[in-house]
Amino acid sequence: MVNPPIEVANQGIQAIRNYFRQIEKGKDTLFEAKLIIVGEGGVGKTTLARRINNPKCPLPEEKESTQGIDIQQWNFVMEGQEKDFRVNIWDFGGQEIYNATHQFFLTKRSVYAVVADNRQESPNLPYWLEIVELLSNKSPVLLIKNEKKDQKVQINEKELRARFENIKESLPTNFAADNRGLTDIINNLKFQLQQLPHVGTTLPKTWINIRNELERLFKEERKNYISLNEYYKICEDMKVTDRTFQLEISQFLHDIGVILHFQDDPISTLYNTVILNPEWGTDAVYKVLDEPTVINQLGRFNNTDLGNIWNEAKYETMQPQLLELMLKFKLCYELPKEKNTYIAPQLLTKEPPEYEFNTTQNLQLKYEYEFLPKAIII
Repeated sequence: MVNPPIEVANQGIQAIRNYFRQIEKGKDTLFEAKLIIVGEGGVGKTTLARRINNPKCPLPEEKESTQGIDIQQWNFVMEGQEKDFRVNIWDFGGQEIYNATHQFFLTKRSVYAVVADNRQESPNLPYWLEIVELLSNKSPVLLIKNEKKDQKVQINEKELRARFENIKESLPTNFAADNRGLTDIINNLKFQLQQLPHVGTTLPKTWINIRNELERLFKEERKNYISLNEYYKICEDMKVTDRTFQLEISQFLHDIGVILHFQDDPISTLYNTVILNPEWGTDAVYKVLDEPTVINQLGRFNNTDLGNIWNEAKYETMQPQLLELMLKFKLCYELPKEKNTYIAPQLLTKEPPEYEFNTTQNLQLKYEYEFLPKAIII
């Protein structure tokens, strides 16, 4: 019995019928998911990402600390299956300036590895676990404890497990010494990835063909992005003509880490862009946050600054979309009294400036949040 994805079922009887008509023309099984590695800077996230593929990979140099996001591919053989399982590993930089951006790449259909080491300031685990719980539909989480110099990572696991039910395992290792526990980590990752609800779903063959064509455009033709109309044309060439299904496929590929396509605002320029190379988009965003001029101006920049920052050929025709990406991610806000001037809140000083607020004859409204991601301005 073939069951349509829940997103298709939610669209009603006609969508389900269209799905089965496509299945009748050919079907395939998708074994692919996204592994997201998060945690503070310098705890071992990049080492984990690399040693999943190569246990003998040397420790990265300190200067190699991930800036933004690094995306790698990992394939492993599944028992009883002819096809390999493909994992898209997203290794997130841990510097605080990047923390605010990560939340917008955290998706469902993923497994999360939250890494901590034994530094006193390192186990900021509740923050990361809150983010994962808030934005990923309670995706499974593995706690990876990098016990440098064989010193235990001091965390209250009982309390964390009581608060966050999606924690599946807590696994110690020592990347600097002997990879102790690495095999156990890899085996647990394989198990959790294969348990994701979408894994093994039977899909129309045409859906897989579309996924392969998008990857070919990136890898062989070096295209970082295409327009939504170009994407529609690819779907039509693959005999997928229903607009709802076309968008469902792009959302599915977005969730598993193949592309970026943000569909929540159909009138935006970003909606009309399908990003084939997610690192192209994230690198462009981080170029602004890392720009010395913007840093020295405490996060303030304008369109002229953006033109100077995004002056490479691969960016210059996409500046409106990239700015919209930053605005959507709440990485920056347009100043209400200064058109085309923006502020990146994560580059503001930690101490607010002195300001005398007249509290007389004012109605004060106070919002209290149980949890609020960093760098959000209310």
